[in-house]
Amino acid sequence: MKKSFFACISLSLFTAAALAACSGDSASTKVLDNPETPENLDNPEKTSFYAGSVSGSVEAESYLEGAKVELFELTGDMERTGKSVTGDIDAAGKYMVVADSFTTPYAEVVVSGMAQWPCSGAKKDSWISAVVDVTKDSSVNLNFFTSFASAKTKSLVKDKGETFAEARSEER
Repeated sequence: MKKSFFACISLSLFTAAALAACSGDSASTKVLDNPETPENLDNPEKTSFYAGSVSGSVEAESYLEGAKVELFELTGDMERTGKSVTGDIDAAGKYMVVADSFTTPYAEVVVSGMAQWPCSGAKKDSWISAVVDVTKDSSVNLNFFTSFASAKTKSLVKDKGETFAEARSEER
């Protein structure tokens, strides 16, 4: 029993890694090195706004009815600003979310809700995420590894003072 469980977990991780390596397009890895900084957040007429949509699929888990996808705006220091938009996710794990007035290009796409794990069939409350640049990353397939890479990117920007582009190059 234990051997088959570990074999199933190993196969799932290998499959997720293979899919992550093959998924997306090369444009999804581009980021802004020096994004525009809004001149005056109190005056919307002088503020730069960023828009974009992010879509893709969630790999390795099957999210059940009621799961949601949300795009959280991030500051240049990778902190949530409090602004977010929700999108749609279907039973097959395909999602889409659109941002039309973020004041920074950085965001975190998060899929959360009840998920059915592929090996055990257990239903667990779960989330999976990726840090993106909404002006460049239009197709992002989420998996276990994107969550880990995003946490590393956030840490490098916040704790080590690297730019978003430098931190993202570390995760590749």
